[in-house]
Order: sequence, then C-alpha cells, then structure tokens
Amino acid sequence: MDEALAVALITVARSLAEDHRYGDAAKLLERNDFIDFLRASDHEDASEVGNQLAWWLAWSGHYGDALSLYDRLLTRAMSTPRRRQIQARRAHVLGMSSADGATSRLARDAFAELAEEMASDRSADERLEFSVLRQHARWVGTSGDPGQALRLLQQLEEDWAAKADRNEREWMLLQSNLAYFLSRSGNASVEEYEGIAVRYRRLAEMRERVLGATDPDTLDARRNAVWFSFWSEPVRGLMNARELETDALKILPAGHPYLIAIMLDVAVFAARGSQVSIAQEHLARIRQDLRSCRDQASALSEYGDAQPVESRFEEIRECLRLADAETDLAVLDELGRILTSGQ
Repeated sequence: MDEALAVALITVARSLAEDHRYGDAAKLLERNDFIDFLRASDHEDASEVGNQLAWWLAWSGHYGDALSLYDRLLTRAMSTPRRRQIQARRAHVLGMSSADGATSRLARDAFAELAEEMASDRSADERLEFSVLRQHARWVGTSGDPGQALRLLQQLEEDWAAKADRNEREWMLLQSNLAYFLSRSGNASVEEYEGIAVRYRRLAEMRERVLGATDPDTLDARRNAVWFSFWSEPVRGLMNARELETDALKILPAGHPYLIAIMLDVAVFAARGSQVSIAQEHLARIRQDLRSCRDQASALSEYGDAQPVESRFEEIRECLRLADAETDLAVLDELGRILTSGQ
C-alpha cells in the first residue's frame, strides 16, 4: 500500500471514530495491506495509528484483537510519553474485556503501577498523569469499591480545579466519573438523584461547549441526566427523554447504538408510566435496528454496559401483558432472541 492511500484511509477512519462509529473505523483499516504498511513503517506516528486502531477494535467489541495489537505496539521503539499512552489504553481495554471482576482488578493494578511510575518522574506529562490517576480511581470503583473511587475522584477534582492548563476532555470525564460513582455510593434519595441529574446536565453543557451539541458524548451526558431526572420526576423524565430522542434522530444514523439506547429508554419510561402506545411504537421502530447494533452493545457508554437492554425487556413485557398487547409481546420476544443469539 502506498503512503497516500494509507493516509486517506486513516483520515476517513478518524472521521468515523469521531462519530463513535468505532466498528466502521476499525473495519476500514483491518485489511492486510494496511497492517503490513504499519508493520513496515518505523515512524512513531505508525504507533499512534496502531494505538487508535486497537482502541476502535476494543470499542467495537474485539477485545482480544485490540490487546494483541497493543502488545505488538509495545515491542516497538518509541518515546516514554507514547509508551505510557499506549499502556494506559491497554489497561483500560483489559478492564473492558470481561464482565467479571478479575479484569477490572487487573486494570486497577495496571493503572496504579503506571501512576506510581509517573509520580517518581519529574518530567512526566501532567495531563497524562491526571488521566492515569482518574482512570485508576474509576477502576477502583468498577472492581468493587465505589466509595474509595469517589474519595479519590473528589480529591483529584479538588487538586485540579484551579489549574488553567488542564485537559478539558479529561476534566469532563472526571465529572462523569464523579456522577456515576455518586449514583453507586448507596441507596440514594430522590433529592440525591436530582443532584446527580444536575451534575450530568452541567456535564452536558460542558460537552456541548467543547465538543458540540451533536457529539455523541454530549448526548450521552444528556441521556444520563434524563435517567436520574426520571427517578425524581417520572413525567418530566419521559418528556426529557422524548426531547433527547428528537435531537438524536436528527444527527445519528439509523441503527446507531446510542440511538437504540435512547429509544429503549423512552420505551422503558413509557412502560413505567403505563403509556402503552409509546412503548409499542418504539419497540416496532427498533426491531430491525437492534440487529445491526447488537455487536456494539458494549460500546454504549464508557463503563461498557450502559444498562444492558435485555434487563429492560421484562418490565416492558409486563406493561404490554397488562394491556393485552399480544402482537407486541411477540415483537419483544423476537428482540430478546436477536440479542441473545445474534440471528
């Protein structure tokens, strides 16, 4: 493959990834001639492209391929900052690679080791160190100690709040982590749920300012705000979910995993509010789209689960059963088969 074609492929893949279409981005570059091009190149930028490809593979569900690529990349000669970036990405993907606690603990330990290394290096990149500390706290929580994660994140927020040169994207991820672990820190009251919703709304405003209103991360923050506002005010929560759905339909293609998740949210809220017709409508609309996004189900949030859609089916089923909506129960059964069998 000549360099001009390789550069063109990389440019298109990065554009796809910016829209969170990680599977499409990875598929574009997963071709033998491109992989051979990367292997033959001794330029450090080749390591960065490989780093991105591994990341896209992971977010499209191909964890084993991603980890193998990271391992190959770490055998190359590169600068210390680049090596640390790749180690951090690898640690995160390792944590994502399984639903059990073992990989979460491995990710936690990998980030702890990297943070210790950077703490003893006065020349370490402060922005990367902040990211590593944040991710260590995040995996502390995911591996079973949300209270300790929250304390670490709150300390990190306090230490970095006044720094003018902080990485705004990392700062927004910190705010997202804080909101997430606040919601996991015990049996939250209605008032606490509203406080968490306020955090997510502020995060959505930050992301809209930095990333734009159409960025999927902005939509994700709005989606989380909707969920927690629903717990405190169900009627307002459903209205907010419908508004978010309207906005998402304007900017996301059919079958996009975020759009599927938002439409299922609306179905759940409608079912809980006994608004059967809305639940029926949304089940019918996502019937085909769900097939195309099944393999990307783990990419619906930075935590790798985004409240798996299977867990929502039972309460929608009960709502439809009470309404004697036999046709829609059949649709729901088919959706369940699509999710569990991939057929």
